[in-house]
Amino acid sequence: MLKPLGKVHAIVQTGHIIVKPLDADIVNELKLGYIVVDMVKKRIGKVSDVIGNVKNPFIVVKPENKDLARSVSIDELLYVDIPPPKRKARPPSRRSKARRGRGGGKGGGKRGGKRQ
Repeated sequence: MLKPLGKVHAIVQTGHIIVKPLDADIVNELKLGYIVVDMVKKRIGKVSDVIGNVKNPFIVVKPENKDLARSVSIDELLYVDIPPPKRKARPPSRRSKARRGRGGGKGGGKRGGKRQ
């Protein structure tokens, strides 16, 4: 799912792109390695870090190559591709675990078995 990430604030000498997020809440949804694209869905790079303070964060994007860093302009809007959440596997039922280890059959278990 594409979401607006923010506008390009600067391009540093190392080639990294510094992005000022449009909304501070987007930073909470980000994970390192998420794909960053431009308006035409051309892959720019990946989220590599979040820097700055909590109220005024910046997102560092590591471009795929140096040419992509040069093709991006200041104040250009970039987007982040947030993958859908993975479904968690259901844990095994407790009922099956509870029956393990107990004696079965004719009361031959450890507790509460028949006495003769």
